[in-house]
Amino acid sequence: ITLFQLVFCLSYAQLNEVIEMPKVITNGNILRNIGIKTGTSISNQNWTLKFADGQTINNFLGDEDYITGLNFALNIEWFNDDYITLITDIGYIQKGFKVDVPIVNFEQSNRGTEIEPLKLKINYLYFSPQLKIRKDFNKLTPYAFVGPRIDYQLSYKANLFEKEFSDIEKDFNERLLGLNYGLGMTYRINETAVNLEIANFYDFTKTMDTKPTQNEAGRSIQTNVFALNLGITYFLKSN
Repeated sequence: ITLFQLVFCLSYAQLNEVIEMPKVITNGNILRNIGIKTGTSISNQNWTLKFADGQTINNFLGDEDYITGLNFALNIEWFNDDYITLITDIGYIQKGFKVDVPIVNFEQSNRGTEIEPLKLKINYLYFSPQLKIRKDFNKLTPYAFVGPRIDYQLSYKANLFEKEFSDIEKDFNERLLGLNYGLGMTYRINETAVNLEIANFYDFTKTMDTKPTQNEAGRSIQTNVFALNLGITYFLKSN
């Protein structure tokens, strides 16, 4: 055998491996399914003032209430174990709160006070690899999932006090670390499935956390988020 023939044989074998690799990934051994999910985020925030002497005022804006937002994600499930798999979520979620605040109307002769809802929504792009535990019962599959999450702030919108928010927007943490966990149910028909799930988006990082000084109070914002999602999933044919 000549050197040219040996090099050709080795190159042909390596080419076959490259060609076969996508088949290995997509035949269900590595990539189990891919899907999309969308739904509603339900969130509120606890705004706290912190003073240099150690005192704090919780909910200083009033009784912060829950606000609904948009949540959607691309969902990829890896490996084909009977009970435990890995999933990856790449998505978008809105977090925030609303609170009723008194607004003095100076245009009225009696300068009456009106109550208006202050609404704040912060938009995030998030990435979350998760461990999924499931049990198949024919077409129905209940499951639980848990995994770390990282959020990147995209923008925010407030319907009141635009100047006040623009003054403190630099203090928003643009990157948040958190934990996703929840429960879900899958109903499968051949290679297609419908999913319903509820998840908690727990934040380790506070949305804002500034230190107090002698001249200015610090601010701390803790966000609480739940999400209710409906999704559709495509399973690879070999599953």
